[in-house]
This record gives sequence, C-alpha cells and structure tokens, in this order.
Amino acid sequence: MTSRLTWIDHDTQARERSLRILALFREKESRDELGIGAVRDAIADRLFPGTSTIQTRLRYMLFVPWIYNSLEKRQIPSSRFSDEAKREEISLVQPLLSAEDDYGVFGRLAGGGLKRLPSSIYWAGLGTWGIRRFQGSREDYHLSIDSIYARRSRRRKSHDGEWLDDDIVHSWHPKLPDLPEGFPTTADFLLKK
Repeated sequence: MTSRLTWIDHDTQARERSLRILALFREKESRDELGIGAVRDAIADRLFPGTSTIQTRLRYMLFVPWIYNSLEKRQIPSSRFSDEAKREEISLVQPLLSAEDDYGVFGRLAGGGLKRLPSSIYWAGLGTWGIRRFQGSREDYHLSIDSIYARRSRRRKSHDGEWLDDDIVHSWHPKLPDLPEGFPTTADFLLKK
C-alpha cells in the first residue's frame, strides 16, 4: 500500500511548509522516530527565521531580487514574466559552476532542466527578512506585475519632488545592494561590501 500526502493550498506559508515536508522525504537520512521534528522546526524558525536547511547559500537572497528587479525595470509583462524569470535563474547555473566555490549551486546536476528554482526555495525567507515587499506567493507576484507597473505609472510627487506613495510600488527593498558589474554572467557566492 502506498502512502499519500495531500493538502489544500490556502496560502504561501502553508505551501512552503508542505514543500519542506516533501523535501524531507527525499532525504535519505531523514528520520524522526522520537517525533521531535516539529519541536526542532519551531526552534529553528525562532532562532533562524526565514531559513531552512535547503538554503545553503546566502547570496541567493540577493540573486533572486536582482533578477526580479531587472525584469521589472525592463517591464516584462505578466504573460512572459514567469518564463523570463525562470530563464534568468537558470542562466545563473553556468557562471556559479565556473566560480571557484561552486558548493550549493542550484542546477549543479540538472543544468537547464532545473525544476525547483532558487526563487521558490528562498521566497518565504525573502519576505520574512523584509527583502521582498510584495505580500503573496511567487505565482501571485508574476500575475500581479502588470498592476504593479500601472500603480507605478500613477505615482505622484510632492511639491519638494519626493514621491508621495513610493512605498506601495516597491516589490523589493529599495536599498538592496547594487547589481555587480556583469551580473549574471559574472555571478559568484563571494559576499562583498
């Protein structure tokens, strides 16, 4: 008899929890005979909010918003946004594998056939840490991008030249570090000032 696991996708957090559970089943050494896995996860969420064991490289917390910001700057429409984002994320594989330190590269084995993208793994953490300002799932973000562009086009400035409603149009934290020169073809995991 085969076991099954099903759930109703009510919100982003429920989806992320379910994906984490499924990922545990793929690990060869995942055991919880004493039933303390839930306690371990609760402590980990308190001590290290927004992170999980499958997030092995911190720099993806910058790669993902850099990719999405570049798509937004080019005003890629929602009809193509998801495909373009996937293409951009997959384009990181080769430069990262060519770098000196290639441990933890998404797509190391799958290459262009990568199914689970870094953005899906880091999405919840990006929101928890305040890097992602858009409230909702990655799929909702992709579908909402046209309305985000429309809200930006209707922004107003005060008499001193400051944007009055600037907060509502930022999908990502406005003070992210600048893109490194040559990104993504020169991407690596080195954290720099």
